[in-house]
Amino acid sequence: YSSPLLRGPPGNSGVIPSLLCRGLTRSLKSAGSEFDGGALAAALTEGVQTAYKAVMKPAEGTILTVSRVSAEAAFKTAQKDRDPEKVLQSAITAAREALPLTMQQNPVLEKAQVVDAGAFGYIIILEGMMSALTGKVRSIAMNLQKPKTPSAGMPNIFGVISVVHIILELIRSAMTQRPSTMFRIRRRISHARSSEA
Repeated sequence: YSSPLLRGPPGNSGVIPSLLCRGLTRSLKSAGSEFDGGALAAALTEGVQTAYKAVMKPAEGTILTVSRVSAEAAFKTAQKDRDPEKVLQSAITAAREALPLTMQQNPVLEKAQVVDAGAFGYIIILEGMMSALTGKVRSIAMNLQKPKTPSAGMPNIFGVISVVHIILELIRSAMTQRPSTMFRIRRRISHARSSEA
């Protein structure tokens, strides 16, 4: 599953999510029918470990930071409650809280006054996982202040969308047998792009 993801996405904003997915899906596959909140937390953690090991010089204020904080929150929740929805929600909440901080942690992002595109994409992945788990479409809207003027440092948020679509389908099949909500997620993303324009 992870090989096409590694070959397809461009740049770090695509490659690192694919590495996160490699570790995550590998862990979920080993869990088999034993899937619960604990297995989900372990999968998120393995995804982070896989990504960190593959990056020669991990930088804070990137998708690596947000995914690590997210996995740590999931693990902490799973120790108290193994409900997959609660574990995943804690991961999403932590990721959303960590995203704006990437501007302060990364000098390049701070100068451009933007957040990390890959980290934003990872939150879309997590929200897609929740949509697959609950059968309800989640909002990917973020309350982030935009730069007043265009900047060359502005991350291409939608550059990660193509790989996100593939990852969502892989995770959906690993987590649940419910009907896919991919077409609804795709429609919401298209609408978001139209609004941005």
